[in-house]
Amino acid sequence: MKKTIGVLGGGQLGKMLFEAGSPLNTSYIFLEKSKDCPAALVCTHQVVGTLFDADSIKQLAAKSDVLTYEIEHVNVEVLRELESNGIPVFPRPSVLSIIQDKGLQKDFYTENEIPTLPYALATAENLSEQTALWNADRFVLKHRKGG
Repeated sequence: MKKTIGVLGGGQLGKMLFEAGSPLNTSYIFLEKSKDCPAALVCTHQVVGTLFDADSIKQLAAKSDVLTYEIEHVNVEVLRELESNGIPVFPRPSVLSIIQDKGLQKDFYTENEIPTLPYALATAENLSEQTALWNADRFVLKHRKGG
């Protein structure tokens, strides 16, 4: 039986996913804000909407047997809700929440003894204090989310 994979994001990775999976017994539908996204060059099935809009994501889920994403900047809370209602989401939303937050990601690495560079988590309130501890030419400052 042919399965439909709903993909949040229709960029170059989505296009490559479609091309790689097309020989298999699957079909794809993409959620993307632009009807002219890269995945639309190879796949005609699309939900036009943003990756954070709950209604658009639920519309995609209603047309899919399983959901995935090709970019981490999506509404993870809606994916959690869908998963709790029996919709398969891969990778799981619990994994996505770690991927979306670089601070959680670094903590995950440390807790699971995965090699990573030294780091410190800072807030707006303690940023000056935290950065003063690092050699001026030897650190990278990143936003935890969205950057």
